[in-house]
Amino acid sequence: MAAIDAWRIEHHSRATADRVHQAIMKSAALLEQFPESAPVSPFNPAHRHKVVSRYPYVIVYTVTQDSVDILHVWDQSQNYQKS
Repeated sequence: MAAIDAWRIEHHSRATADRVHQAIMKSAALLEQFPESAPVSPFNPAHRHKVVSRYPYVIVYTVTQDSVDILHVWDQSQNYQKS
């Protein structure tokens, strides 16, 4: 998250970085309530991909019996297909 925040501050503004950060955190919080709401990754059936609303980010995560483990937050312009 720090890298995303830093990039957004450098290329946009602190306010934009804050909005993006809040959107990612909101999406992550929803995964706690609804861990199987996002589709299974077509590249790795052990992973799921949650698209962050309004922003070009994808949360890659796994669901276990006891938890949701976030593995990565990727910019959609990056190659996250192997995640």
